[in-house]
Amino acid sequence: MLLVAMFSFLLVLATCGALALAEQPSLQTEDGHVFITSQGVRQNVTDLLGQTAANEIFAAHAATVQMVNKSVHTLDQSLTPRLKDVERKSVKSVADLVAELIDGNKQMASAYSSGNKDIVGEIASLRKQLGATDTTVKPGVVQFVTNCVPSGSCSTTSQDEINAVIAGPAFEDVAGIYTCAFTNPAKKVLSSPAMAKGAGPPGFAVITCKTPKHAPEYVTAKQFTSTVAITQNGDTLKFGGKVGRNAVKFHATPPTITGAPTDLVTAKISTNSGKFSFKLTIRDADTAQKDIKISAAASNTKFMPASGISVSQPTADGTRVISVTPNLKEKPKKNTQYKITVSAEDKYGLKATPVVVVVEMKVDAVLLKICTSGGGRRDWMDSGFWDNQGGVEEGRAKDMASAIAARTDIKTAEYSLPLGPGLAIKAYVGTTMVGEAYYKIDAKYQQVSLRELLSQSKYTNANIGTKDTGKSSSGTPIRSKYLNQGNNAHDMFIDTRFPLRVRHRGFCGANDNWARLSTDAQNLCSNGGHTFGGIGGTHRHGSWQVDYEAAPTTGYCAPTNKYGTNYRHRHSSHYVYSSCGGARKQTNLDYIISRA
Repeated sequence: MLLVAMFSFLLVLATCGALALAEQPSLQTEDGHVFITSQGVRQNVTDLLGQTAANEIFAAHAATVQMVNKSVHTLDQSLTPRLKDVERKSVKSVADLVAELIDGNKQMASAYSSGNKDIVGEIASLRKQLGATDTTVKPGVVQFVTNCVPSGSCSTTSQDEINAVIAGPAFEDVAGIYTCAFTNPAKKVLSSPAMAKGAGPPGFAVITCKTPKHAPEYVTAKQFTSTVAITQNGDTLKFGGKVGRNAVKFHATPPTITGAPTDLVTAKISTNSGKFSFKLTIRDADTAQKDIKISAAASNTKFMPASGISVSQPTADGTRVISVTPNLKEKPKKNTQYKITVSAEDKYGLKATPVVVVVEMKVDAVLLKICTSGGGRRDWMDSGFWDNQGGVEEGRAKDMASAIAARTDIKTAEYSLPLGPGLAIKAYVGTTMVGEAYYKIDAKYQQVSLRELLSQSKYTNANIGTKDTGKSSSGTPIRSKYLNQGNNAHDMFIDTRFPLRVRHRGFCGANDNWARLSTDAQNLCSNGGHTFGGIGGTHRHGSWQVDYEAAPTTGYCAPTNKYGTNYRHRHSSHYVYSSCGGARKQTNLDYIISRA
């Protein structure tokens, strides 16, 4: 065991000696090239020596290697018997054996060092013969720097490629050695990694790097110039070109507007409301948000003046809210589309591509309220209400909520204005909406007022629009909850899908049957001519008669339902609501008619 331990210790000493030798400068030849390795760096020096000198080194190196190998062999022959002798006889002390091994190691190191010194000396001699006065490799010298192509100016936000041409040696295709440092007019520096490539005539190289992205604090003007320095392993290479040829031009970039609504923005206008808003995102990579000027302008500045348009402060991602408060004194009389153009400009005068947002203002204006248990009796015979332009309780319709709460009939100036593309009829019991019906108005009636349609004989029995079932209440909500269902009772608007009809005459074949507003619901005739319904009606068939403000489809005898209390009997005949068994159920149902 003692011998094994001694032998392991001796091997460690030998290994340490070898590692120490490895730290010394060394020369190698390989594939027709001469290399020097020092401090872990291996350099090809063949091109510096020339082929003749290199050939001499090949021969000298081969001789040195042969000499070193011979020394190692001799040492091995000397050392091996000694170890065997120690192992066999155990005569010599450990100290003696170590001393002999160290002495042999010194002989090998001396031989190897001597050979290496000869090689290094030979290289120095050859360089002197070639006219060199220094054996160190001098760094390259920067000759000029290119600008971005094709404009000759680089963007502050995109990483464009530039090149620096150097004269002299370069470490080609090796990452981490070179850096491009850009110094702006404010003396602030941005850097980016670079790489060397062989290019052009012998003795020159190209250093390629990308321009850095500039944060706002690094941008000094709309256009500016930064000087470029090339560093090699932390040391700045000398610039030896013409004045100004180590500079790169930069230009700032404009803001961008994204995320604006691409679909139609819809807003509703009532008598005292109409405010709306939308979002978009405005960014500028090289300009701070506080330095971006944003404006928004409408196509109709009377209705949407600049004073009524505001822009919020940005969120972290640059999102802004554009809020618009219209001037209701200039509100349109029908649904109208407007354009709002949003613009952005940075502090350098660079402008974003403007964005146009289309807004449709839906005039949620009350035309009529039919209150079947309050106000007047607005049956067919009330021509003053239906035919005249004057308003009735118009102040009660300052907004939709007020109109709903009013316990009276209402007629506004909107009743005498062009109808537009849509009409809504909503049913209320008290202030609770119990159903709604929307109608798409036929184009030929959109420029006609509801007053004209309900009062002029030329529109008698005209179907003016089709029901928009997608927006209207589904099913039969009035029939299901508020009506006795006998005699095929339905609300003519909420519970059916039939076209909207004005000045409806002869419903179900009655002798004298008129309704200012109704639907073409012929299949709801439960008792032939003994049926009536709709808004603003009068009915007579045979010896039966009634005038009513509003009614569901009502077949008799006996009438199973009625709306409110605004009805009468004015004919020398039987009264439907009393002489035929009387209505079994009364619902105080009101209608509000508005643009949609």
